[in-house]
Amino acid sequence: MAAGNFAAHLDEQKGGPLSASYQNFNQMTDQLAKTATLRNDFINQFSHEFRTPIASIQGFADLMQERELPKKSGKPTWL
Repeated sequence: MAAGNFAAHLDEQKGGPLSASYQNFNQMTDQLAKTATLRNDFINQFSHEFRTPIASIQGFADLMQERELPKKSGKPTWL
């Protein structure tokens, strides 16, 4: 569990007087697994949304460095 393996479940029928605790443990592992999934999904989504504009900015910056810009205002030469 400490390493992030939330697949561990206890057999509630073998818990005897502790079966309620076994049930709570199983609910806890299920909730931890869902929380870990949500966290990973959030990180992946955030990373994607953050990289997209950065890639566009990088592309335009590269074009501006490689191409000669017009001296007067108007349409850039690369369009």
